[in-house]
Parts: sequence; C-alpha cells; structure tokens
Amino acid sequence: MKSLGNLFGILSPILFLLVFTTEGLIRPGYSPASMPVSALSIGPRGWIQITNFLISGTGILFFALVTFRQFRLAGKSGLAPILLIILAAALFLSGPFVMDPPGTARSLWTLHGWIHQILGAVVFTLMPVICLTFLFALRSMQVHVLFRIGTVAATSLMIVAILFMKLSQAGRPLFENNLGIFQRTALFSFMLWLAGLSFQLRRVLSSSK
Repeated sequence: MKSLGNLFGILSPILFLLVFTTEGLIRPGYSPASMPVSALSIGPRGWIQITNFLISGTGILFFALVTFRQFRLAGKSGLAPILLIILAAALFLSGPFVMDPPGTARSLWTLHGWIHQILGAVVFTLMPVICLTFLFALRSMQVHVLFRIGTVAATSLMIVAILFMKLSQAGRPLFENNLGIFQRTALFSFMLWLAGLSFQLRRVLSSSK
C-alpha cells in the first residue's frame, strides 16, 4: 500500500501537468498564456480536462491518505497530509463543477461556476501552505538538503505567481494578458514539488521505523 501510494504521488501530479499542457497547446482557439487551465473543461473537448481533474485528484487523494497513515504510524502530526487531502478533494471536484467561460461577468456566473472558483481558491491557497507544513513536519528527519532548498524556492515561486494571478484577474496593466503563464508557474511548482515529496517520504518514513 505504501509503495502504491508513493507511485500515485509521483504519477498523478505529472499526469495532471502533461495533460493540460498538451491539450492547451493543441486545442484550437485556446491560449495557454492568457487562459486558465480550467477553461480547457469547456466545450466539446472539455471531457479531457474534466477527466484529468478527476483522475489526478483521485491519485493525489490516495497518496495523501496513505501519507496520513504513515505519519500517524510514525507518531507525527497529520496536519500536513490532511491539508493535502483537502486540496486533492478540491482538485477532484473542479472536474464536474466546470468554470464559466473566461470573461463572464461575476454577476452572470452560474452556480457551478461559483463552486469552481471557490474550489480553485482552496487549491491555490493551500499549495504554498502545504509545502511549508510538510517541511516543518519533516524538520527532525533526514530530508535531503536539496529538497529543503527546493521546497523554499518552490513555495516562494508559488506565492509570487499567485500574487501575479490576482493582479491579472484584477485587470492590472502588464499582468492582465498573462493569467495562464502565472497559473501554470504556480501549478508546475507545486506538482513537481509534490512528486519530489513522494520520493522523500518513501525514504525518511521507512528509516524512521
């Protein structure tokens, strides 16, 4: 179960990145630089990104549940994996609750559009928090120094990218046409960090027993 959980922790975030990146490049009329990943869920080909949310969310959720069990067996706080469980659930639910088309006025958002926006806010808020929470939880373990440095760097990049996302959504000059770039920067930083986390957990939690 532990090995399977680590495998899901590696493959699920990589799958998520590969699918939305590939689909964003080949989807007619879609601009990866200016449009959010969730916009790929709209239209006749939307099922591809919806399925991506569902499969990747399920995989990360499984990894988080296995990690929670490992943490409890190791006598550590389960806060970090619980936060990851919440993020995975929000990522999963972002599939069926499709966003409204980009540019739709807030007053015209549908119920499923509002739910998607709330789920997205949960995901992006939790991403840097999860990184730092795991780093703190593993502080007494033999985590590789490069992982510690990478966690701080990835977290910093996420925070900056999310801030720029907000400026883009607010229509600020120099930012408004680059929402897709900022969002992808945050997602790539987190998902690659998550894949790296699974390698670290496999080593440090095994040696702690």
